Amino acid sequence: GGSDVIDTGVASMVQGRWGHTATLLEDGRLLVVGGDEKFRKPSVTVEIYDLTGTWSSAGNLLEKRAGGHTATLLADGRVLVVGGSTLTEVYDPSSGQWSSSGNIERARMWHTATLLEDGRVLIAGGEDSNSRKALRTAEIYDPSTGEWSSTGGLEEEHTRDKAILLDDGNVLIMGLLMTEIYDPATGTWSLAGKTSKQRFGGYSATKLN
Repeated sequence: GGSDVIDTGVASMVQGRWGHTATLLEDGRLLVVGGDEKFRKPSVTVEIYDLTGTWSSAGNLLEKRAGGHTATLLADGRVLVVGGSTLTEVYDPSSGQWSSSGNIERARMWHTATLLEDGRVLIAGGEDSNSRKALRTAEIYDPSTGEWSSTGGLEEEHTRDKAILLDDGNVLIMGLLMTEIYDPATGTWSLAGKTSKQRFGGYSATKLN
């Protein structure tokens, strides 16, 4: 009998994981961050898949990041990682180093992270990492100053939801029953109508042209 092993031509990762994030860097490499290792142990390890088809270590996170964190590619090519702790951090592909990007007000997970047109990042909703209660708060990270600030709160709870940057620069977030729109110019949210049916984690969202 033949072997049951299928050769995909893609090298295996150094550490098996799930609940991680995967971010395509500007140079074509793929950055895989955190997630859960065996026995549901949150990971601090990071790996990079490069164009030669091999995986290599990209150092360790400052904090363990389980499933539910986000990794956002910034306009300057760095990657912002948020979730599981109030401490946030950035990865610099040019140096291969991780560094602190300050503290957010609430440790959250299963939130949305949206890169705005002006280069700032909107972090909205999710769950409190400790109590697991849904959050209606939102925060903004400004890479030019390295500072976090609070912004307008959501009208309803949004956890494990999807957010889309619209052509006009506003952000649309879809929840179980309602959609909301965030206006970066005013820092406020407004209800944008009811959804046609209840949606739960795992659905996708696509902006139409």
